[in-house]
Amino acid sequence: MVISCVFYTAEDTITPEGKTFNFWAGGHHVYMNCVLLANLIIIKMMHNITGFNLVIIGAQIASYFVILYYFQMTLQTDVIYRFADEYVSSPAAWLGSILCITSFWTVD
Repeated sequence: MVISCVFYTAEDTITPEGKTFNFWAGGHHVYMNCVLLANLIIIKMMHNITGFNLVIIGAQIASYFVILYYFQMTLQTDVIYRFADEYVSSPAAWLGSILCITSFWTVD
């Protein structure tokens, strides 16, 4: 379901810069949604929500973005080198992400 909501809706759409949203950026959006959904479902299913738990969950979510930024800046021979502009530029991918997180998190 995550792949159909996020990946297929944004694949090959035209970004505002005129480029197409490709496979690697779409795949990273799918992985981002899996990380967000897993952590949000953990928060929802825990009946003992404390500040310490929320800090750990927040650190898990934030670490995805930190690691993604680090790898896209340092891996010069990889396909994700300097793809952050493309990763954040597709409105269809972000709309699919919002739809995925709000609908799958609330439907249980």
